[in-house]
Amino acid sequence: SLGSVPKPVRNALEEAGKCYSSGAYSACAVMCRKALEAISIEKAKKQRNLAEGLKELKASGVIDSRLFNWA
Repeated sequence: SLGSVPKPVRNALEEAGKCYSSGAYSACAVMCRKALEAISIEKAKKQRNLAEGLKELKASGVIDSRLFNWA
């Protein structure tokens, strides 16, 4: 369940799932990026852009190396 996930992240993930289910894979990737941006805004303190936010999230253990490398 995504009930405890912040609303902007939850919305992006739900839309990504709908895109994936309908075969809209490029749109799914865009929504996954939007979810990562929302997580970065929520959790990264020094974020100026998505790349910096992802580095901070990896360093703090919020995301793992696999997700960091994929992103």
